[in-house]
Amino acid sequence: MPNVAEMLLRRSWRRMVGLLLVGLLSGCATDPRLVDANTQQLAPCPLPPHCVSSQSSDRGAAIRPLAVRTTPAADQATLRRLIAAMPRTAIVNDRPGYLYATFETPRAGFVDDVEFVLSPDQRVFHVRSSSRIGWFDWDVNRDRVERIRVAYLEATSRETLIYPHAPRSSPPRKYFQGP
Repeated sequence: MPNVAEMLLRRSWRRMVGLLLVGLLSGCATDPRLVDANTQQLAPCPLPPHCVSSQSSDRGAAIRPLAVRTTPAADQATLRRLIAAMPRTAIVNDRPGYLYATFETPRAGFVDDVEFVLSPDQRVFHVRSSSRIGWFDWDVNRDRVERIRVAYLEATSRETLIYPHAPRSSPPRKYFQGP
C-alpha cells in the first residue's frame, strides 16, 4: 500500500500535467484582434506560429495580399460570396474595405479568424488568418488563404476577362474541401 507522500506526489503530478495541458491550449488563445480603423493595419501575428498575415515582416508568417482586380467594392463582394460558400464559416463583420469571418475546424470545433482590409493606395486586400487556440496550426491558415486566393483569382478572372458583364456565379466547390 502506498504511503501518504506517494499519494500526494501522484496527485500533484496529475494536477501539474492537467495545468500544463490547460496552459498549452488556453494560454495560447488569442481573442480576435480587429484592424486598427485609423491606420488600416491588421493586428500583428502573435508569438505562436499559427498565424499568417500579408502585413507581417516575419518570414514564417508572411503571405502575399490579394490584388484588387476590378473595383474594391466588387472584389470585396466576391470575397464575401466565396467565404460564405465555404463550410463552417460565418461572416462576422462586413463593411466597406473590411471583411472579418470565422472558420470552425471540422473535428475539434476550434475557431479561426480571417480578416481582409483594403489598402486603396496599394490596390490590395491585406489578409490575416489566425487560430485562436493552440501553438501550431500545421499550415491550416496558410492553406486556407491560398485556397481563397485561387478561388478569388478564378472568380475575378472569369468575371472581368471572359464575361465582364455577366452576373456573379457560385465558385466551384472543389476549392472548399478540407479544413
